[in-house]
Amino acid sequence: MCLNLIINYLILASTGGFLHRKKRRLRLICGASFGSLCSLIILLPPLNNLLNFALKLIISSVICLISFGFSSKKDFLVNTAAFFLMSFLFCGVMLALWFIFTPRGMVINNSTVYFNISPIYLIISALITYLITRLVCKITGRQKMKNLYMNVKIENLSNTVEIKGKLDTGCNLKEPFSGSPVIVCTAAKIKRVAPKAVLEYKKCSVGAGEPVGVRIIPYKTIDNDGLLPCFKPDKVYINGILSFNEIYIAVAEGEKISGEADCLINPMCIE
Repeated sequence: MCLNLIINYLILASTGGFLHRKKRRLRLICGASFGSLCSLIILLPPLNNLLNFALKLIISSVICLISFGFSSKKDFLVNTAAFFLMSFLFCGVMLALWFIFTPRGMVINNSTVYFNISPIYLIISALITYLITRLVCKITGRQKMKNLYMNVKIENLSNTVEIKGKLDTGCNLKEPFSGSPVIVCTAAKIKRVAPKAVLEYKKCSVGAGEPVGVRIIPYKTIDNDGLLPCFKPDKVYINGILSFNEIYIAVAEGEKISGEADCLINPMCIE
């Protein structure tokens, strides 16, 4: 189980690096610990291929939920698929080391590998596998966006505001009817350009209907969910370049959206 804990942690770290996810060490350890406990299925009688695959899929999904949380169905599926990819890569490298060095004490049952090897070989083989995996990820993985922070200028109602935006791959909000991407801004920073109905949306009576000029966007995060009022501005400039995409501006409470950023930018806004 100790070996499985180490390998699971390295696989999760590689998965997070491959997808450029924020990696919280405690969550990765918890996910790896759950995975190591599930390795006890090696003690079960041999399972048929279909049942074995279904069990592995459920376990992998839970591991990804523990390690990376849930922000959207798309991110969840991507996380799980990447975790499988890294697992296959790890398995391939470990089997290659097995064929090369033929360590004794390896047992495979129900697609679970158990090693009864010395701590020195364990550390060396796990590190070699991790380094090879990270090298493959660096060569074939998705490239991390170099400039996450951008200058955003919004023109509307004959007024202009300039705010600091952050490009967030996890921000996939779209206006429900048009499918247009959304930039989420703080109300305090864009009150000069936002329609009054948007800023005072929460003051509207329940059941009064949607105010004129206001679109409502449902959102869901790990912590909560709800509705955000939004509007379509006259013009949006990102890093001084006029965007010809139809972009909506959603208004959220608070002084900052993320770190030093005043708004979160859906990557579709700059595609």
